[in-house]
Amino acid sequence: MSNYLDFYYYKYEGDSNKKLFFEKILNQLGSDYFSDDVLLQQELIEREDEGCSIIADGLAMPHIVSTSIVRNVVAVVSIPRSFSGWFQKMSVDTAIILLVKEDNKADELEEIQNIIKKLSIDKNCEFIRVANVEDIEELLMFRK
Repeated sequence: MSNYLDFYYYKYEGDSNKKLFFEKILNQLGSDYFSDDVLLQQELIEREDEGCSIIADGLAMPHIVSTSIVRNVVAVVSIPRSFSGWFQKMSVDTAIILLVKEDNKADELEEIQNIIKKLSIDKNCEFIRVANVEDIEELLMFRK
């Protein structure tokens, strides 16, 4: 179980538009996780514009460290209709959004690093794309 990082699962049914995508996800998360949704959405878009966040076939991991984040969260987003053109012509059917607050303590950072290590293993990325929410939570250590 995670003490410093919340888990959230969401099924995205919208258009292939990153601005709308992030807006919908942040609306679903709510203000428990950030102090300024408009600023955070802008930061996420700018971060995405810096480079490709696709980490495996069909899987993107947008991530950001921001002062507007008040609680760490990893949001796994299933995209049933596939998000075409996530980056250039590449599509994604799953996004793992990692929102990290700026002032984490050492034990909080260690937990976040453990999640990132799990996501650096190809078979885990493949698994997340097809697994149910309970199995994803277990893999990422949000469930015993």
